[in-house]
Amino acid sequence: MPKQTIIYAVFGIYLAALLTIALAVERSPSLRKRVSDSPLVYALSLAVYHTVWSFYGITGQAATSGLAYLTTHIGSTLGICLWPSVLRRIIRIKRRQRITSVADFLSISYGRSQGVAMLVTIIAVIGSLPYVSLQIKGILASLTIMTEAEGTAHALHGPILVTIMILFTILAGVRRIDPTERHQGMVAAVAAESIVKLVAFVTVGIVVTYSLNDGFGDLFRRAAASPWAELTGLSMERESSYASWMTGMILAMNAILFLPRQFHVAVVENSDERHIRHAIWILPLYMLLFSFFAFPLALSGLLAGMPIDQADTFVLSIPHANNMPWLAGLAFFGGFSAGLSMVMITTMTMANMITNHLLLPMVEIIPPLGGLRRRLLQCRWAVVAMFILLGYGFNAMVGESYMLVRMGSISFAAVLQFAPAAIGGLYWSRASRAGALSGLGAGFAVWCHTLLLPAFIRSGWLSASILSEGPFGIALLVPERLLGLTAMDSIAHGVFWSMLVNISCYITVSLASTPVRSDAPDHELFMDDSTARELSLPLTEHLQRNIPLAERAQRIERLFHDYYSPEQAHAHTQTSIRAVIDDERDVITIEELMRIRDHVERTLTGSLGAAMARRALHREPLFDEGEQRQLAQMYANILTELHVPPNELRRRINFHQEREALLTAHADELAQANRQLRAAEEKYRSIFENGVEGMFQSTPDGRFMSANPSMARILGYDTPEDLVASITDIGTQVYASPLDRQDLIAQLTKNGFVAGHEHQIRRKDGSRRWVEIHARLVRDETGAPAHIDGTLKDISKRKQAEAEILRASRYVKSIIDSMPSIMISVDEELRVTHWNLAAESATGLASDSALNRYIGDVYAVFEPQTPALRTALETGTPQRLEKIPRLRDESLRYIEIMIYPMSAEGKKEAVIREDDVTERVRMEEMMIQTEKMMSVGGLAAGMAHEINNPLGGILQATQNIRRRLSTELEANRRVAEEVACPLDHMLEYMRKRKILDMLDGIRESGERAARIVANMLEFSRRSESKKTFHDMGELLDRTLDLAAKDYDLKKSYDFRHVTIVRDYSPDVPAVPCIASELEQVFLNILKNAAQAMTFHGSSGPPTITIRTLLHNGMARVDITDNGPGMDEHTRLQVFKPFFTTKAVGIGTGLGLSVSYFIITTNHGGQFTVESAPGKGATFSIRLPIPQRDDAHLPPEIS
Repeated sequence: MPKQTIIYAVFGIYLAALLTIALAVERSPSLRKRVSDSPLVYALSLAVYHTVWSFYGITGQAATSGLAYLTTHIGSTLGICLWPSVLRRIIRIKRRQRITSVADFLSISYGRSQGVAMLVTIIAVIGSLPYVSLQIKGILASLTIMTEAEGTAHALHGPILVTIMILFTILAGVRRIDPTERHQGMVAAVAAESIVKLVAFVTVGIVVTYSLNDGFGDLFRRAAASPWAELTGLSMERESSYASWMTGMILAMNAILFLPRQFHVAVVENSDERHIRHAIWILPLYMLLFSFFAFPLALSGLLAGMPIDQADTFVLSIPHANNMPWLAGLAFFGGFSAGLSMVMITTMTMANMITNHLLLPMVEIIPPLGGLRRRLLQCRWAVVAMFILLGYGFNAMVGESYMLVRMGSISFAAVLQFAPAAIGGLYWSRASRAGALSGLGAGFAVWCHTLLLPAFIRSGWLSASILSEGPFGIALLVPERLLGLTAMDSIAHGVFWSMLVNISCYITVSLASTPVRSDAPDHELFMDDSTARELSLPLTEHLQRNIPLAERAQRIERLFHDYYSPEQAHAHTQTSIRAVIDDERDVITIEELMRIRDHVERTLTGSLGAAMARRALHREPLFDEGEQRQLAQMYANILTELHVPPNELRRRINFHQEREALLTAHADELAQANRQLRAAEEKYRSIFENGVEGMFQSTPDGRFMSANPSMARILGYDTPEDLVASITDIGTQVYASPLDRQDLIAQLTKNGFVAGHEHQIRRKDGSRRWVEIHARLVRDETGAPAHIDGTLKDISKRKQAEAEILRASRYVKSIIDSMPSIMISVDEELRVTHWNLAAESATGLASDSALNRYIGDVYAVFEPQTPALRTALETGTPQRLEKIPRLRDESLRYIEIMIYPMSAEGKKEAVIREDDVTERVRMEEMMIQTEKMMSVGGLAAGMAHEINNPLGGILQATQNIRRRLSTELEANRRVAEEVACPLDHMLEYMRKRKILDMLDGIRESGERAARIVANMLEFSRRSESKKTFHDMGELLDRTLDLAAKDYDLKKSYDFRHVTIVRDYSPDVPAVPCIASELEQVFLNILKNAAQAMTFHGSSGPPTITIRTLLHNGMARVDITDNGPGMDEHTRLQVFKPFFTTKAVGIGTGLGLSVSYFIITTNHGGQFTVESAPGKGATFSIRLPIPQRDDAHLPPEIS
């Protein structure tokens, strides 16, 4: 199946799964309640804050700005710290007023101002478009990387994605008009997407950091030595500054609450303000996990040579480039989840705000559009499609000229314009509608000029000269250098000027204006309940019930009918009436009508927004003129009796309404608590009766007051009643040792409780069991012990298992201690936890002295291997260290170390096994050398035959030249006379020109080459001589005589000056061998030893010690000198052909290699050397001794 088809199929399955979650929750009342009541779902839904910007763009920001990417997370966390006061207050306002968006909130803050709501909506729409564009850009880029699509397929990605987003948003979030505007199905889908994107990002981070690289330390070390070293510092001149850091934190502090989508999830979808307590730590933890791997991912991509302008896609590109399709797929779905959840929530919120605060006011102005009131749902669908299409268009126009992080910052800066009016409306009593409008409008205008305008210019829609010369050539109005300010980057610059203008206008206009009642913020709505004072309102029973309810119900239903279907309008009407009147009556009081009107307004606010709800009520008034005068008179009478101003009256009325709602809620909670208490009692009674552990209540003096069936069963009684009646003294009748009972009572008296008290008990039949008791001492009001409550568990099987484990542990320890290998175990801090007998023998340190100490302190020679030990602990991968040389007892030994990581009870440990593999290493060296000799043997044979032919010609020609120059031959004299060149003169000439010497040199060199070739032939050709039994001592003596008389030896040194020490063992029998070949081997060794001691010195008088002995069933000959010795490199090379340390012309490098071939191949023996610089050398020859019967075997064997 093609790769693209697979990706599209999985993509469709994932979308279907998300939609299934959303629809399943929406259709199930129980699931809706579970979602609403879950603080975890609420906290995860808040992670809609993490969009494609966070998933992809964060690595781009880390790659360009270094650690400046942390500003978003630091600022967001600081903003979350304010939630217990700010967010809780806004949620309480939402609960009272049913606000549905941030525009609704600001409208209510300033007297339900339609102008404020419209301006906030316009800012939100224009400011959110770059953010939606950012999501589309990130998803399309990742889809292109995954599918590697080109041409038509690539061109279709955008339209298909936009269509999917529109349908998904409508199906999951805009399926109905809900007065509460809460969508539990959508929240559940967003929470699921939050889990997917977190798992995806963290998984990619772990794999890239620890699989493709060697962890954080490796990345930072490599980065420090690369051109990207500046990224690892806190100060970067290229992309970040203190102003940038501060700007990033301010933007994030505001965005975490006032982004339209964030406000919707945090405020509108909140069902319980207590959920804030969980969200303030879950969401920062979520953001910390996200930011943890962003920087390693950025460094990994840059160090791998990926272009920095593609850093936004490192999360996806790195797995894709390293052929990890599963990881790339996981990253793609994480990024898609981040983008889809943001687009869905933002678009749904924008659809709500646009229809409520732009479309409906337009309908009020243009009467022909009145029919749209009943098509609000369809209007919102149209707005959803339009908004997403605009985002897609913005990406096509502007998106390619900006990285994701910059597009996100532009949107954050737009939303920042809400902050002064929002915070001022909550806390500043002098704030006014005029101030809010002027601040929002002026700040938004500056934002457009300094941030949005450059985006269009860089996209080619406007002249680039505006960025360099300013509009109309006015340099002071250059968008990114306004009034000549150049000390900040473009984002910080835009934020500085827009907020300076916004705050200045907001404060100045608010202070300069004298707000009327409708202009000022409704601070009574925003007050903390603790500030309200008690109020005793006059009784309203004296008000006459003279308002016909049916007629007013018709008015209310007509009002609802303008916006809802007939069925919905009737249902909302009845709900509003029954919320105030709980009995059947025909007439109501004006006070009851006022309360019904308030409920109607809150219902409409949930669907239309506060400003439009107020305007709808003005269009269809529920009070007649006379009733309005009566209502005003009623309030006047109340004010007269209470002697309070109107604002204080509203404050107190709101307090009592809130208190009434709270009391009702508390009553419901109390009833629920009683039901839960009864259920708990039944549950605990069932647990007591059916529990598998014994439960009891006893007196301090030793009698059972009650017990459950399991307690009776454990003690061997038929029923609890039988147990209680039979036991009169627990200490003597139940406890195997009364002292255990006394110890239990003593601990209870001292501590008040006992946990895990283990002892033996006697059952009714006399058998014994091990039990574990958990008990607490209950005292009466005087402090005296009243009774003991406890549980008893039969742990006999556990005790038996512990005994078996102990025996097994001791058995394993004895096995480990008996092993010849050194076995040591260490913990994470490299402290010794086990130390076997071999370790004690090797170090001379007892186990008790080594335990819990750092391994380098108790076993110093292991210190160089501690990096491998730490690697095994960190990675969980066994480590093998081979052929580690160590000097032990002045002898070079080879050690092999195996490190096995393990996990015990959640703690990391490692087991170290150390073996002496010197003999194995020697054997391996010998086998390798044998193989080399075999291969070189064939080469030598071929070379020798090829060289012999021209070499023979050279020697023969040289000999003939000498003969043709001889004066003794008649033919030579005759020819010389014929050519008039006397032979004597010719010879004289040749002697003076040293031609004859040259001929002698040619002959000598040829003869030397012939000897070399002969040695090579000897090396390559297996001897066909017969083996006979020979005494090793006799062969060695003959070789020593030969060495003393050899001319070449005497030419270089005097062998008589070398002391020969013979140490022949009489136990060594005769060995089958070729005597001449062994003599050649012995002579080579003696010759090399004598030359080494003569030319390089010796420790003391030159001495050669020759020993024969039996070793492992073989005859062994050791020839040891006290010469200069060899280093390890030379020792490993001595048997290689043509390797020599002698001067040119002295040695050929074939002597020991031929000797090695003779011993190993011709005689099936072993030939090794031991040496160290300054300690001489020992050549060891081992020859096999066959089993033979001297009486029946001939002296010559084949």
